Amino acid sequence: MATNEKFIKYVCEQINGVGNIRYRKMFGEYLIYINEKPIIIVCDETVYVKKLECIESKMKDSEVGYPYKDAKEHYILDIDDSEFSKMIISEIESITPVPIKKIKKPKIESRCGICCSKCKFKKDKLCIGCTKITKPFWGDSCPVKVCCESKNIDCCGKCSEFPCNLLNSFAYDEKQGDNGLRIENCRVWCSRK
Repeated sequence: MATNEKFIKYVCEQINGVGNIRYRKMFGEYLIYINEKPIIIVCDETVYVKKLECIESKMKDSEVGYPYKDAKEHYILDIDDSEFSKMIISEIESITPVPIKKIKKPKIESRCGICCSKCKFKKDKLCIGCTKITKPFWGDSCPVKVCCESKNIDCCGKCSEFPCNLLNSFAYDEKQGDNGLRIENCRVWCSRK
């Protein structure tokens, strides 16, 4: 039996006062956060907390179970006992770190910093980008592509000479330049300052 939102709201009411509470639906069930820390798993209208040393003596007579397939054994928290639940959750919250959010690194789209995803030639010329082609559709070769490949790097932003005269000449060219936007893209893609 999947957990319904009415039960989650009841759980949150029972632990009101332990900190900032929020819940998130995950895989059809719920994870409850206290002060942005994942503390409680609720599956099949059963409240689970990790088996941690800090609560071991207080939870020794509690039932145990597995919130989902391949999970480690957890304690089952008697959420109807509000004061006990708050005490257990406060103990767990005090030793649980706030998860570090993974920052998704931008994907390198070209050698020189042009955003292929925004380029009209991608669709018009069926261009798959200079990091994937051997010969550019616009001519025999591209000096920036040749330079990067000779140094065995994906993008100008990874070069020790970044930004070099060659890249600057492309970025600020009257006809094909973009006032340095491609240089900034290289910085972002390669986390350069």
